[in-house]
Amino acid sequence: MLKKLEEIGELDNTLVVVTSDNGMAFPRAKANLYEYGIHMPLAIRWPAQVPGGRTVDDLVSFVDLTSTFLDAAGVGQPAELPMEGRSLVPLLKSGKSGLVEPDARQEIFTGRERHSSSRYNNWGYPCRA
Repeated sequence: MLKKLEEIGELDNTLVVVTSDNGMAFPRAKANLYEYGIHMPLAIRWPAQVPGGRTVDDLVSFVDLTSTFLDAAGVGQPAELPMEGRSLVPLLKSGKSGLVEPDARQEIFTGRERHSSSRYNNWGYPCRA
């Protein structure tokens, strides 16, 4: 996909997000609410708008991605569809490394309901963190 974007001259103007939806496949990690189960890789590339080569330590969540995409597209969040997520665009455009917006996101929330059919009668494992 990156090669195709480069061929058509849109790679530097495209917001590219690479992440995962699970933690590492180790005990107390994948599909669990411990640190290694909720700490996901996240790499974002948007050279026309965002300085690269940085590591940012702020708390972010997948719920922030929709708001980020709408903000990047210049659309904004529709009033009739309130969203819980906050755009990452200001964080990305800051050019800073480390903890960039310490007061913006002081917590994240996560949960687990089902991951496999390993429990009797396919019951879930309701957990919140």
